[in-house]
Amino acid sequence: MIRDIKGRHMRITTKSKYGLRAVYYLKQNKDKGPISLSTLVKDLHLSQNYLEQIFIRLKQAKIIDSKRGKYGGYYLAREADQITVGELIRVLEGNDDDYIDVCSDPHNCNSIDCITLKVFQKMDHAIHSVIDNMTLADF
Repeated sequence: MIRDIKGRHMRITTKSKYGLRAVYYLKQNKDKGPISLSTLVKDLHLSQNYLEQIFIRLKQAKIIDSKRGKYGGYYLAREADQITVGELIRVLEGNDDDYIDVCSDPHNCNSIDCITLKVFQKMDHAIHSVIDNMTLADF
């Protein structure tokens, strides 16, 4: 868990890791049509229940979609160049906080943490810049 200067927390969990792997798999196999959940679970070695939870969020965010029936499954709802890593992480982690733990006490700006605040703000800006400008098409 990481805490930003406002005391909020940003967690980058296995939800993001597995979600990114699954969405990338859909991208790589888009020519095969919709991919069944069982195929994803088997090929990616993921828990079906966990992947279902991830896909609920991704579907609500219109990153993926699904088709029911015998030849149904999941597929990207948009082109790969329209889906950023930052969007995916925010959908799965549930917030848009900073990634760097900067200041243990924002009311006491004499601490060494607050003196180095600009360094950590630049680092956080760099992280956001990378994830917001990297799309699935870049992989």
